[in-house]
Amino acid sequence: MRPFSAILFLFLLSFLWALGHTMDWTGQNHHEPASVVTPVLPTPEKFVRGTDLRLINFNGKSLIGDHEQFEFAAKTKTPKGLSAANNKFLDQVASHLKANPNNNLTLTGKYLRNEKNTSIQDNMGMARAASIRDLFKKRGIAAGRVELASRIVKEMPTNEPVSFNIKAPIAAKPTRGGTTFENMDFYFPTNSDQFTPSQQLINWANQAKKYFAENPNKTLYLTGHTDADGNPVYNRDLGLRRARSVRTYLLNSGINAKIDAKSKGDTEPVAPNTTAAGKRQNRRVNARIN
Repeated sequence: MRPFSAILFLFLLSFLWALGHTMDWTGQNHHEPASVVTPVLPTPEKFVRGTDLRLINFNGKSLIGDHEQFEFAAKTKTPKGLSAANNKFLDQVASHLKANPNNNLTLTGKYLRNEKNTSIQDNMGMARAASIRDLFKKRGIAAGRVELASRIVKEMPTNEPVSFNIKAPIAAKPTRGGTTFENMDFYFPTNSDQFTPSQQLINWANQAKKYFAENPNKTLYLTGHTDADGNPVYNRDLGLRRARSVRTYLLNSGINAKIDAKSKGDTEPVAPNTTAAGKRQNRRVNARIN
């Protein structure tokens, strides 16, 4: 290599070395890993304790005035920290039910559509209602007198995470011809033909016994239904087993009448089979007198 070329080559190397260090000093040549952005999670919403809890009868009237709401933390199925006012409300509702044995209670639990279900119930709304039902059981109210329901809400409600409503009693209506009453539906668990009557249905059976004693020529028609899960052939058989289960109960309760049992399977739903609540309404036996 010629002396001039060697000098030029060394000069070029020196220039590149100096340029690299200059970039290091200014921070332009650092290859640090990209910064990890930690997502900011929203503060979990919660059910806020309100003061407008009521026991509503079937005419829309409040029976025992306003009371303090039960508080549920988000994603939980049991009430948080029962207050003295909460316990007082439960005592008053239990006293009302004991004084009115023909009245039953419906508990409707609220829940979010995307809320993860951590219970054995169909959803977290049902689970919250069930937790309140357990409090009534401790106060001597039979579980059969408390019906569970649920409702999806768009946001966590600031009041009434569980609502309390008295159901109209099933009672005979005196007419010129004697005793008459409305048709009745008997509901079943998923894929089951085991019939457990509620107090309301026991009252209905007692009225049916009286009715058929007055009208021995009448027939009771029982039609079993299912939700849309499973095979249609299996569902028709399941519906028939449900109808026969109710017939056995009614005959054992002392009803002396001709009882016809049949099945419609999953062909006549009364609610959409796309939700757990709808399926629950479809798992039924309808009782009709003719």
